[in-house]
Amino acid sequence: MADKIRTRGAKPAISYAALHSLCNIHAEKKKQQTRKATGKFFEAERIIARRNGQAKREYLVKWIGYPTFKSSWEPEANLNETLLRSYNHPEPDGRRIDTCCLAFQSGIIQGIKSSGVDSHIYVPFDLDVWRYLTQDRGTAIGRGAFLLEKNEFDRFAPFLPTHRFYVMDRHGEGTTAVDFPIRVRPFLSKSGAKNFIVGEDGNLTNAPIVYSEKLSIYFVKRACNVNI
Repeated sequence: MADKIRTRGAKPAISYAALHSLCNIHAEKKKQQTRKATGKFFEAERIIARRNGQAKREYLVKWIGYPTFKSSWEPEANLNETLLRSYNHPEPDGRRIDTCCLAFQSGIIQGIKSSGVDSHIYVPFDLDVWRYLTQDRGTAIGRGAFLLEKNEFDRFAPFLPTHRFYVMDRHGEGTTAVDFPIRVRPFLSKSGAKNFIVGEDGNLTNAPIVYSEKLSIYFVKRACNVNI
């Protein structure tokens, strides 16, 4: 049988082999387009922090279903508008707020009880929770630090006891109390940057960078009594 067929009219003939080849090429391109269209998308849990990268702004994103050390810096273009708005207007759940406020309270009491006329402490604290609790509060003093007066901790009130800023003995005599304002600097600490681990292929590879969310808190102490 001839390997070419002639179609009606003046249309050129084409071989079955060529037609089969064209069909295979089209099918392969369709597969590639399908793979691209169904590429993996990950659901973000929250935005932890923001930084200015070499060419564009980047956000550190915590992903749903993944541990914190799997968080990654993503360019602004990778995130939708709703997620970007959540950076300045976060809505953390009550459980996380309660956990962070407890850590804050423990740190303040520890600082009050420490020796000396002032105290500098570090407290683990989710940074989006901090942005939520201190939104439109505090006075920026540079390098990411803020001064906050006592009344500017009003959003903490439902999660903290009323005696959160002083310690008193059973005679009503004050040991010490916080002398406002408090200086607070929210920041990220990181570990693992210079460490190595054994990878899945058995070779040494760079350890993942693990970020920890913290507050640096500094305040001066004063004497107090039952009149606070």
